[in-house]
Amino acid sequence: MQYPNLPALHLLVAFEAAARWMSFKRAAQELSVTPSALSQRIVRLEQTMDTTLFERGNRRIRLTATGTAYLHEVRQALAALASVSSRTARRMTTVTLAMNGIVAHELVIPSLPQLYHRNPDIELCVRSRTSMKTFFAEDSSADGGIRIGNEAWPGFAQHLIGRLSAAPLCAPALQPRLRDWDDLHRHTLYCARSRRAETLETFRHPATGAYPGQVVMFETLLEAVRAVEAGMGVMSGMMPLMNGLVRRGRLAVALGPLRPTPESVWLLVRADCAMPMRLAAVADWLAESFERLQAPVDAPA
Repeated sequence: MQYPNLPALHLLVAFEAAARWMSFKRAAQELSVTPSALSQRIVRLEQTMDTTLFERGNRRIRLTATGTAYLHEVRQALAALASVSSRTARRMTTVTLAMNGIVAHELVIPSLPQLYHRNPDIELCVRSRTSMKTFFAEDSSADGGIRIGNEAWPGFAQHLIGRLSAAPLCAPALQPRLRDWDDLHRHTLYCARSRRAETLETFRHPATGAYPGQVVMFETLLEAVRAVEAGMGVMSGMMPLMNGLVRRGRLAVALGPLRPTPESVWLLVRADCAMPMRLAAVADWLAESFERLQAPVDAPA
């Protein structure tokens, strides 16, 4: 649709600014143009309207009667345009979260469609770090982080995502040869360097209290997963966080039942976070995503 009598929007904006300031110079400063360019826009508007909107004096301007009446209508029209644009515009809010690779791959990434369906104005930025224990000391730009642990973190609000259990995991081809904890302890235990103590506790022999004899540490848990997938040994699975790896046939539960652990998955939000409502929506989404992971997987008795 064409509007032959509709002046260009930038001409109307220039007119409103000049009328508000009663100064071409100050209006030009507001709009980041030269006074000459602003004056030319007013002239073009007057030519389009075939009328005079300003009376020019010696370094002074003032509205004509026509200009005064036109200003009232222009302001209403600009306000209406601003209002409808504000309602229509998609205001995106970027939420930056820190997390380790397993959390990113097994919890966050598969659930992104649900987040964007429920909260189309949230844009998630994922930052994976090798050590979440030092992340917040290294980088203050994250709004929060997903942590695994059982402690209090000063300076952060804590939102529980879900409780964890432990299960010994192995390659599917190795599973038939692991009949008890003695068999498990004959294989190399793989773990992330930052989680060595927690992993050893989940692999204590339930009868003797002994720890595995050989432990190999990697910088990240994802590297441990790759080693166990290849049939090189066993690992402690954080369940249900790693249920998807079992369902997809990459790993198998070596022995059941699941063993209790004091650890949980938490969303930590910085105390000075400027968007608590956005982070609350993310916390709800993470908790629901964690619940979906809890469908049971097959485990030996």
